[in-house]
Amino acid sequence: MNRIITILTLALGFTLMSFNNIFGQTLLHQINRGDINFQLFDDGFKINSNSTGNTLLETYKLGSELPIGIASYPFSNVNYANYIHLVVQDNALFNQWFTNSLISWTANDPLYKLDAVFQNTILGEGFNLHMEILSNNKIKIDIQKTANLTQAWKYRTKLRLKLFPNEYFMGFGERLEGIAFRGKKMLNWISEGQADTVPSPNPENQGNYRVPFYLSTRGYGLLLNENSCSLFDLGETNININEIAVWDQKLSFTVYTGATPTDIIKNYTEDAGRIFRTPEPWVFGVWMMAKNRNGFQTETDRSNYVAQLLRNDSIPCSAIWHSYWSEKINNILGSGMKWDLDVAKYPNYSTLVNNHHNEGFKVLHYYWPYIFNNDFDYNTGNTNGYFMKNSINQTYLNQWLSFWAQVAEPDLTKQTVRNWYKNDIMINAFNHGSSGWMTDFGEHHRIEMVDSANANPYAVHNEYPLWWGKTNQEFWEQHQPDGDYTYWMRGGWTGIQKYSPLMWIGDPQFDWSANDGIKTIIPAVLSAGISGHPLVSSHIGGYEYNTLPSNSEELWIRWLQTCSLFPVMWTHEGSELFFGTHLVFDQSSQTLSLFKKYSKLHIQFFPYIYTLVKEGKEKGVPVARSLYLHYPNDLNTISIKDQFLLGDRVMIAPILDSGATNRTVYFPAGTWYDFWSGTLAATGPVTLSVSAPLDRLPIFIKEGKILPLYNQPHIETLVKNVPGINDFQYADSTMEFRFYGCGTDQLELWDSTLVQMHRYTGDSLTTITGGHPRQYTSTFVYDNSINCYVDIFEQSQEKKLSVYPNPTTGLAVISINLIPKAQSTIEIYNVSGSLLQSENLTTGSGTTNQQIDISNLPSGLYFVKVSSNNTYRTIKVLKY
Repeated sequence: MNRIITILTLALGFTLMSFNNIFGQTLLHQINRGDINFQLFDDGFKINSNSTGNTLLETYKLGSELPIGIASYPFSNVNYANYIHLVVQDNALFNQWFTNSLISWTANDPLYKLDAVFQNTILGEGFNLHMEILSNNKIKIDIQKTANLTQAWKYRTKLRLKLFPNEYFMGFGERLEGIAFRGKKMLNWISEGQADTVPSPNPENQGNYRVPFYLSTRGYGLLLNENSCSLFDLGETNININEIAVWDQKLSFTVYTGATPTDIIKNYTEDAGRIFRTPEPWVFGVWMMAKNRNGFQTETDRSNYVAQLLRNDSIPCSAIWHSYWSEKINNILGSGMKWDLDVAKYPNYSTLVNNHHNEGFKVLHYYWPYIFNNDFDYNTGNTNGYFMKNSINQTYLNQWLSFWAQVAEPDLTKQTVRNWYKNDIMINAFNHGSSGWMTDFGEHHRIEMVDSANANPYAVHNEYPLWWGKTNQEFWEQHQPDGDYTYWMRGGWTGIQKYSPLMWIGDPQFDWSANDGIKTIIPAVLSAGISGHPLVSSHIGGYEYNTLPSNSEELWIRWLQTCSLFPVMWTHEGSELFFGTHLVFDQSSQTLSLFKKYSKLHIQFFPYIYTLVKEGKEKGVPVARSLYLHYPNDLNTISIKDQFLLGDRVMIAPILDSGATNRTVYFPAGTWYDFWSGTLAATGPVTLSVSAPLDRLPIFIKEGKILPLYNQPHIETLVKNVPGINDFQYADSTMEFRFYGCGTDQLELWDSTLVQMHRYTGDSLTTITGGHPRQYTSTFVYDNSINCYVDIFEQSQEKKLSVYPNPTTGLAVISINLIPKAQSTIEIYNVSGSLLQSENLTTGSGTTNQQIDISNLPSGLYFVKVSSNNTYRTIKVLKY
């Protein structure tokens, strides 16, 4: 019966050919749901937006080849370069074919589903296509080879899409080289990140955090649902084609739409996942690495010194990081090493940690997942079968980090192995007072390894950081269920935000370069944010110090500034191979002074940053954003990779060039104010040169926006409830709300405090409702030379109008004094200018009173407009 239906449906489709021929294609069927329109043609398909009428994506027919095909690379492998970089190599193409005919199709319109069979009639080989339009403006398409393949990862299922003129793509996980791409291949494969220009060629293909997701400037997002290695060829091979290839016999993807780029990211992260919980406030304070710099001190001495220096100089800091806490990390190749305290380097450690806690510092540590074959824990893991296996079911040992190192990888896909790692290894740092740690590595699973499920090794490779993150999450949720912890990862794949509260961009080179230096920080953070993780940062000062610039102190300061307004501000003192050659925060009086300045700036911005953190938790949108996310119709914003937005209202333009004391800044539409001086900076869209001496980070605030800031003078920590310390309660007891220029805005803080502010010439108002009780001050920053009026409509001074009571709970009386008698209209608008209510009344000569009822409206600020005889007057009314 199904076969008969299929034939009849196809016959019906062809009978409509003469009526539905579009650009030489025959439209067979279309299905609509929400914003999505799917059209099946005899040579492919299109996905359109019903709201805009635009084609989002469509398949591309190349000659007689239909868009779905497969290629065979039987000798493909992975080159393990430098014991750490895993370089995918396809080697020789053995065979490739594409389908040339659509054989049959069926549709189930009520369920928004369609199935089709594409075939290569010469070879008798084909693919099944299944389409389903999902709720909330999503469409999923699965393409599956009809006959199963052995070792499917040696094949590439391919789909050709049309590459539209001026279409650019963003995302792809963490990308160092840019923010928007076209004309190149984007490999989705996690690996140790590139080290300057190594490994060659194409070092940019190596990255710790990759996601097979892109945001297209045509107004959609696309996620590949397979976890195997994959590739987007964005017009490098053929300038007209966006070719997608997956190392498998299946290619599944979901397309997401939305009114704005941020709406698309919200839609996408509903599926990909969002962070598990909002981290505690101290996580978004300042963290300081404490590492001994000479042989005359212990690590305990250095940590005590750092803590006292910070507190004595009123430098805010919420955590001290003991990265080198364990005997394992201090003696990587030593025999019998354990992930436990190195008591020689950290004498009297319990006293040290207790003192730090009393001083308002959390203490952080460090872990990686791998176990060396001479480690203390190796025998237990090997005996119990806890490690990945080789082809003869023995523990797989591989070289890692150096020629002499042999490591085993825990099979974290198994719950028993995760339990062992948590209970025998992670517990050690926790028992020493840890509140979190760097969760390093996870990108080095080898394709020869066999996991417990014997799955596609290319997929297991990309998934391994997810299991590593899940292990950490399980540990902390078990031992600190109130959420007072953190950990941060660099390795990641689709959905890592579900398992890791924070990401960092890896270990860049300490130089001015665009390959792996300071210029890679912003594109890496922004692309990772577009790809799904809202909380991404970079540590201050880089990691690799292969060549130390002559102006290294200048570089360190510019690095400090660049990182100061990311969600987490934290220091790293570089690779252990380069101690003594790189800079730290107390290197000089200048570095110490500027570290203090920007630490205070970071804490000052906490109310705004934490509000964005909550938004990231609830909606999946990043804290640090590409300008394109809020100005998608401005083509100039697409490729900007040296500026970023903090939320929607703060723009930051760091200095990234050696010796520079000014730079050009692109200001998108609107009026922008300089944060430091409060002066008018620009009215966009415009590109201007701005001054930035060594102590200055260019920061600009959008007109008509509220900026919440802490204003306590001596905040020491954002840890809660620390007796005798200016802690989070001290910091949060008072707050400043700044409003820039003219306009009306409202902002809901993380604790549900609703702030409403507006300013027009001669008129300003701040209203605060709900949330946590605290003291508030309001500051209006504006240029006196600019006159501004209510932007909903002009005010007339010829009429008299009042309202009482004001504020009101719902019922109020409008008092109108009009001469002469007239027919009038009362209209009520919200702060966005939308008309909410309207009623007519007849006013007499003199004063007329009219009751209005806004009980059905939510609490907030509204404008009442009274019109008569082509004149009108407005007044504000506050509903609470």
